This record gives sequence, C-alpha cells and structure tokens, in this order.
Amino acid sequence: MKKIQLDKDKQTDIIKSIQRFFLTERDEKLSEFQASIILDFILNDVGIFIYNQALSDCHNLMLGKIEEIFSLEKHSTTDTRR
Repeated sequence: MKKIQLDKDKQTDIIKSIQRFFLTERDEKLSEFQASIILDFILNDVGIFIYNQALSDCHNLMLGKIEEIFSLEKHSTTDTRR
C-alpha cells in the first residue's frame, strides 16, 4: 500500500488536534514533534486497518446498490418467471 501523504495544512490541523486531545483527555502537553510521531504511527500502523474497513464498507454499499439495479428490471406480461 502506498504511504498516506497529507498536505501540510491537513497535517498541521491533525497535529494540533492530537495535542488538544492529549491536553484535554490526559492532561499532557505534547510538543509538535511528539504529536507528529503519534500521527506517523497512526498513518503507518493503524491506517491500514482504517483503510481496509473503509474498503469493506464501500464494497458492501456498492453490493446494495447493484441489488437495487436489479429491482428496476422490467418483465413482459408474457413472462412466465413471475
């Protein structure tokens, strides 16, 4: 899997979010460097599970949509399959 690359603005926003989380939930003040290490861990080690779950969710959604397509099927009045 290709490494997830974030643009600088998104990366900065996520790092600030991590810092806020640690301060609020754990009463720990993280430096930008510490928060970026956590972000790297999430992207590299945890991200694959999130990615795979998103693919599975998308797959299930698309299967449902494909089934909906078959509900549009028309039958002739002489069709004996009814």
